[in-house]
Amino acid sequence: MQTRSIAIMIAAIFTVAAFAQGPNSTGTYYSSVDGKRGENLKTALFGVIKEHTILDYSGLEDYYPDTDKRDDGKVWDMYSCITNYAWTANTGNATEGAGWNKEHAVPQSWFGEQSPMKSDIMHVLPTDAKINNMRSNYPYGEVGTVKSQSSQGWSKLGTCKTPGYSGTVFEPNDEYKGDFARIYFYMATCYEDKKLNQSTGAEVFDGSKYPFFKSWVIDMLLRWAAEDPVSQKEIDRNEGVYKHQKNRNPFVDYPGLEQYIWGEWKEVTFSYDNYVQPDDGPVPGAPFYVDPTEIDMDLVAIGTEAFCSFTVTPNEMDGDIFITTSAGEVDVTCIEGTETEPVEVTLYYTPTSVGKQTITVSLTNGTKTETVTVSLRAYSDVPVDYDFAKVTEDLDDWTGTYLIVYEPDKIALDASLQNIDKANNTQNVVISDGTITIDDIDYTQYAVTVTKSGDRYLMQGTSELYIGRTSSSNGLEASASPTLTNTFAVNGTDVDICSNAGTYLRYNTSASRFRYYRSGQDAIQLYRQVSAPTSINGSWVQEFKDSRAQWFITTGTSSLSADDWSEAYNVAGQRVDASYKGVVIVRGRKYLRGGR
Repeated sequence: MQTRSIAIMIAAIFTVAAFAQGPNSTGTYYSSVDGKRGENLKTALFGVIKEHTILDYSGLEDYYPDTDKRDDGKVWDMYSCITNYAWTANTGNATEGAGWNKEHAVPQSWFGEQSPMKSDIMHVLPTDAKINNMRSNYPYGEVGTVKSQSSQGWSKLGTCKTPGYSGTVFEPNDEYKGDFARIYFYMATCYEDKKLNQSTGAEVFDGSKYPFFKSWVIDMLLRWAAEDPVSQKEIDRNEGVYKHQKNRNPFVDYPGLEQYIWGEWKEVTFSYDNYVQPDDGPVPGAPFYVDPTEIDMDLVAIGTEAFCSFTVTPNEMDGDIFITTSAGEVDVTCIEGTETEPVEVTLYYTPTSVGKQTITVSLTNGTKTETVTVSLRAYSDVPVDYDFAKVTEDLDDWTGTYLIVYEPDKIALDASLQNIDKANNTQNVVISDGTITIDDIDYTQYAVTVTKSGDRYLMQGTSELYIGRTSSSNGLEASASPTLTNTFAVNGTDVDICSNAGTYLRYNTSASRFRYYRSGQDAIQLYRQVSAPTSINGSWVQEFKDSRAQWFITTGTSSLSADDWSEAYNVAGQRVDASYKGVVIVRGRKYLRGGR
């Protein structure tokens, strides 16, 4: 009987062990943080990972084959895409590719080179020495105006375009942004009792235990982590670090854990052995959720009513939801707390001034507040074919047709390239309210066509020659070979076009010409050809794109009279009758016939 009882007890122990296990064979490593959330979860994790073996900084190279080795056995460098280092190539920094050295993701100057941060291999990485030197001790961020960059623009240094900070930052490649975000989450947790905000670290860390980061940083890092999720490389690296340093990065073991501490899941309790990974669905326990929370209505003409919709889904309602807007009107101002079905809310807005505009819709039930951000660009003149609109913010994809302009003199680069690098390589343009409109002159004959080439762009004139510069001396080149590439970045109201050689396209007022310069001269502006608008009876319609189509549709066609149908057009500007199904434009208003 006693033997049977012991056997049952042993079976029970093994049963518990079999089910109470963390991810990646971590067992009960994180069991002490079970049931915690938000700030308390961060502090509980600090108690788990702070105790670790302090490695010898001078000997970290011995551990890198276990933490940072590529599949081909070479050094895994995240700062450059052209390196192919053997482990013995840890000398030389004259050029990119000359050698690698140790890089502190959190610079040493931010914590006074103190231990144990100095030798924590979780954030001390092997990288190209030249690019490491370029990074210096600048914060990570997103670059607008590029000052320096690694080969093929893989990593960049320049002026920050991330909202909330305008200083100089270093931007790693998109492929590894999540890696660096999770390293920073680890550092903020493992060293919450330390000060990492010395020197330029004060621009990143706020000096507190929580949230530890400045707000612009946490917003950016949460986005980086979501856009570049945990990879097998990180999982393998985490195991290599644990092998030698005897602690782990919980943000790798639990993908999305940062949301439990700094994000939308702060009120959700953590379970180490039954972890729920955050996703785009409803947050457990949230009274409601909204989708989408960001809407871009693109081009809207002044005086034209545009609208967009979002959905509010009740989850665990605990009161009425009140909806307000900073501009325009919403068709639903209150959703009752008894509602159980999703509710569509529509914002109507008619711009009255030119330029980029942002509308904020706020939803709150007293315990939870959500915001929907709606952006648009308003124009005073109706866009028609061949119109060019000024570029005022960075684009995800710069592919398109452009006029390169110097606004003070109202001139553009003559992309026919008849006077490629000579004085007066220009053409006059007429600019009105941020738009260059075709009148008697077809400006497309002076425009450049921009297409992608890897992480950079080719810029082609109307003569089909590519425009750029390979020499660091001042000048402007044209070639039939697609080797002249450029990068584009908005810099205030101007645009920086940077050549292979790192020189910038500028305008020389004394010589009346556009060319690439090492320094000096006047900045230029860029005007992009408006895509596929159509002029209809003095009004306009933007071509419907994917799901954005619904944003420009005002109502159904049941109310249209025979007189209305006599002035009905489709989006291509063709006359249609009452049998037509699709989007119908009548005297400038959009209608839908036949369903979306």
